[in-house]
Amino acid sequence: MEIDYASQTNDNIDEINSAKKVLVIAINVLFVVVLIPSILYNMIFLSVDSVGHLYLGLFEIILLLLSIYTLFFIFRYKKFKFPIYMDTIIMLGATIAVIITTRGEAYGYAFTIVFGITVFTLLKKKHALVFYIVCSLTTLGLALFIFNSETETIYNLFIIVILPGGILYAFNYSQEILIEKLAYTSRIDSLTGLWNRKMYYEQLQSEISNSLRNQSPLSIMIADIDHFKKVNDTYGHYTGDEYLRFISNFFLKQIRKGDVIARWGGEEFSFIFPNTTIEDALIIAEKIMSQLNNTIHSKVGKVTISMGITSYIAGEDYNALFKRADEGLYLSKSKGRNRFTVM
Repeated sequence: MEIDYASQTNDNIDEINSAKKVLVIAINVLFVVVLIPSILYNMIFLSVDSVGHLYLGLFEIILLLLSIYTLFFIFRYKKFKFPIYMDTIIMLGATIAVIITTRGEAYGYAFTIVFGITVFTLLKKKHALVFYIVCSLTTLGLALFIFNSETETIYNLFIIVILPGGILYAFNYSQEILIEKLAYTSRIDSLTGLWNRKMYYEQLQSEISNSLRNQSPLSIMIADIDHFKKVNDTYGHYTGDEYLRFISNFFLKQIRKGDVIARWGGEEFSFIFPNTTIEDALIIAEKIMSQLNNTIHSKVGKVTISMGITSYIAGEDYNALFKRADEGLYLSKSKGRNRFTVM
């Protein structure tokens, strides 16, 4: 039984993205919960002794409104890219507010680490690093020029900023590599190493857009191995899998650079021929059939396939295009196999 690794990988990526979405919502809810009492504390109690706390309270009101708007944006538009960057800006403002509220005490500066954890979790490593450097420089600037902190405090603060920053950057880097590998795996057929159906659809839609934009020809082809069930029944599924890999490698040698091949499912393969007229696609099909006639598998023997070929008609969607090629494949099968039909 073949394991659908691509499906499992897609589930893993969806889980990662869902976790980030939950984190974004949680961050904004926490902002609202924390900022409301902080605003009241600064504006009602501390502003009596210092007008600076009144301004700080007003600054926190701005952060609160931004948090509320971000939550509204998330639930209204179901999009998270803008809220992620908005949260980063709010978090930066909140870090500055905490440091000022604590009047330069060490525990206030430690909030920089919280900021780092947030941005390195939500953002790509380059963007996260930029925001973390801005936050760190702002923190050091406050310590040096506003609170005139002692040398020992500056040194400890430098350690607090640099060490966690390096660890968080390394974590973010490894996380991005993992996600990239998962994304790549989700597009690959685990048995043959070819693109899978998901990736084929993505590429086909992209090539249709290119064809319309550049007014260039586009052709596709669907190929199906003849009597594949007989191969499994006669030689077993292990040989059947090896047979699929054998034919996949054969196809890869026949197509041109820039062409796309994917395993559609089972013993069926799909091709995309960009910038290719139907006449040129026929030449490719004839070449494949000719080479296949001279190809012998060590156990199964001679390999034959049936194919359906068609060309893109401006204005149709990819479903109509693919359906027409599939109809050509069906006709090839019904006419005796080991042939191709143009639709």
